[in-house]
Amino acid sequence: MRHLLTVMLFAVATTLPLLSQTRTQRQKEARYREEIAVIQKEIKAVEASGKDASSRLSLIATEIELREKLLSEINLQIDSVTEAIAVKEDGVQAMQEHYDDLLRHFNGVIKSAYRVRNSKNWMLSALSGSSPVAISRRIAMLRRLSESLRTSGIETRDARLRLEAEKDSLALMKTGLEAAREEKAREAGDLRQKRAEEEKLLESLKKDKAAYEASLRKKQSELAALEKEIEKAIRASSTARSTTSSRVTDNTADASLASSFERNKGKLPWPVRGTVCEKFGTHRDPVSGGTYNINGVELVTQPSAGVTAVFDGVVDRVLYMEKFQNLVIIRHGGYYTMYCKMGSVSVKEGDKVKTGQAIGTVGTAGGETRFHFEVWKGSSSGNHEALDPSLWLKR
Repeated sequence: MRHLLTVMLFAVATTLPLLSQTRTQRQKEARYREEIAVIQKEIKAVEASGKDASSRLSLIATEIELREKLLSEINLQIDSVTEAIAVKEDGVQAMQEHYDDLLRHFNGVIKSAYRVRNSKNWMLSALSGSSPVAISRRIAMLRRLSESLRTSGIETRDARLRLEAEKDSLALMKTGLEAAREEKAREAGDLRQKRAEEEKLLESLKKDKAAYEASLRKKQSELAALEKEIEKAIRASSTARSTTSSRVTDNTADASLASSFERNKGKLPWPVRGTVCEKFGTHRDPVSGGTYNINGVELVTQPSAGVTAVFDGVVDRVLYMEKFQNLVIIRHGGYYTMYCKMGSVSVKEGDKVKTGQAIGTVGTAGGETRFHFEVWKGSSSGNHEALDPSLWLKR
């Protein structure tokens, strides 16, 4: 019995972490599928609006990246389940061996009990002793034999039931593994199809390279205009705070808030629920070979999705730019967060906001529902710096 308990505890201890890991992987898989669905919906909206194909190309590239991550998670699931099955098979084998031992013992007890199989034989066997002490010993022995028969029968039955349950569990795991392998094959096919679609679109755009490059120049110009507007706003904010009558008090509060903001690097909540379609930094255009720079992150999200402040602060500016719609700038001491492409704004300049507080909703323009977010660090020297939001937001 002790051996069986050891086997079962080992099987549980080794299998549970693997199954827990698989659950985490399934959660990631579900998130990737949800993000893929959002991107696909946005691609259809862009196609319906007749927007230039460069936007569609960017979305397809994002979908391919998500599908690659999804396929990777499915592979990890297959590896985890395969490992869990191996552990389970070892456990089942050990339980089978223990059950066989119990069965042999039970059969031996039955053979011993067969000789005294009825009450008459029990009594004759007990009274055949040569003395009262011998008779007492025989009775005790026969009682132990009876108890051993009963206990051995129960242990053997319970072991058989546990063994059958483990075999059923193992069969289910193998069925799940087969389903995962089939899913992998389907996803690999979808990925190949999406890559072919991307390649076809690239060839199409290269045939009209002049028009595409004009579209790219327009995008670069819009991003440069946004950067200029943000730097102008930060400069005006710094100047206004440096000339206030309560400069010492304000500077102390700003330093405290900035320090708190810094301590939360990598822990800030995302301002909106969505899927990143363009990341921070320099991007190489696949058609023209040219480059353009993005000072924040661009997300695809649901129409009118709620936007929230990522940290405590003060609404420094509320602006409007044609390409970026409503723009909210929140100051966190010497740091600033920028919330762009908002359809509606529910705060005004000077408002104090808390982490997670609603400040408006995402807008839709030209068939696209996008949200643009940036993080900047102000400087008294005027050398303001755009920071990678992905390093500040929760992973």
